Amino acid sequence: FFGQTVATRLERGDLLKVNHLLWDGKKKMFYGSKGVRWIKGLSTVVGDTMEATAHLEHVELEGNVRARTVFQRGNEGDEP
Repeated sequence: FFGQTVATRLERGDLLKVNHLLWDGKKKMFYGSKGVRWIKGLSTVVGDTMEATAHLEHVELEGNVRARTVFQRGNEGDEP
């Protein structure tokens, strides 16, 4: 596959964006390169490359991996 490819995990709502995605049918693995972004709720992890199993149970980002998380404040009466 070429161009930007998006795979989503519906049961969790995660979104995986990959700029260049290849499928290895023998190993049943996805390989991504040229930029990968994994969005999990309010957290985003970015890396250069990716390896993932066929059903995205295991996703590994590599090369200049960075993460950003947004924390939300609870209600006024909530414990810290």
